[in-house]
Amino acid sequence: MTEEARDKRGTTVQLSIENNQLQHLIRKHNKWKINTLKKNNFFEFIQNVSRILLVIMLLLIPYATLTPDPGTPSGSAPYLHFVGMAWVAFLACMSFNDIKFRVSAVIFVFAYSSLMELFQHYLPYRHGTWDDVFLNGVGSVTGVGVFLLINFIGLKKLLD
Repeated sequence: MTEEARDKRGTTVQLSIENNQLQHLIRKHNKWKINTLKKNNFFEFIQNVSRILLVIMLLLIPYATLTPDPGTPSGSAPYLHFVGMAWVAFLACMSFNDIKFRVSAVIFVFAYSSLMELFQHYLPYRHGTWDDVFLNGVGSVTGVGVFLLINFIGLKKLLD
């Protein structure tokens, strides 16, 4: 395929590109567009699922923290605080694209869990402690760290 074009000086220049090269470029571009659409749809799906799970977790936290203690083994309480808050903070990060929203969501989640600990302090059948607030904070930071680690390693690279 030969095409004429004019350069900056107005001189006519012959452009030549092989037909198979052109088809290859078009196929490569279309494949890139399709893969990008698939990835974007996948990440939007993951983000929507994360938002739903985050809302469910935020609705379950008052039930889990303010109802009479179901008799969890005393040694498992710190792990429940740590792992639970790490999971909720991770979901908060996964739920938003903008860094401002992510930071705000994690701060909100930590403040929300701290408020639940304060409420427990005034309930006769529960007790909130500073240790629990500390574990909630460490769990929140860990959840953010896991999110950042996954992004650093590149979940996107795994999909390529």
